[in-house]
Amino acid sequence: MDLVVGSADGVRLLRNDGNANHWLGIKLSSTACNVFGIGSRISISYRNHIQLREVSAGRGTGSQDSLVAHFGLGNYKGEVSVSVHDLCGAKTQTTLSEVNRIVHID
Repeated sequence: MDLVVGSADGVRLLRNDGNANHWLGIKLSSTACNVFGIGSRISISYRNHIQLREVSAGRGTGSQDSLVAHFGLGNYKGEVSVSVHDLCGAKTQTTLSEVNRIVHID
């Protein structure tokens, strides 16, 4: 991912030219609890690894977080188990067999 940083000193683009590593992006939506999944916790597990992200809208003044939770997988490209806990208490679990893409979970 590239990163744009804006401050009183101006705007800077930190460009990522990429590498051979794999990744997974997860975007949540819901009609029952919270449209964008803000506050939801997403955990993924693969091999002996577990990663956790919490969807947030932003921190501090003038900031905005992506609503897509990004996970770096290194050289792993097999199945990934995904678990989502939303603010209303619902739990969703799924297994993904493809990586290097953004997955939409309702």
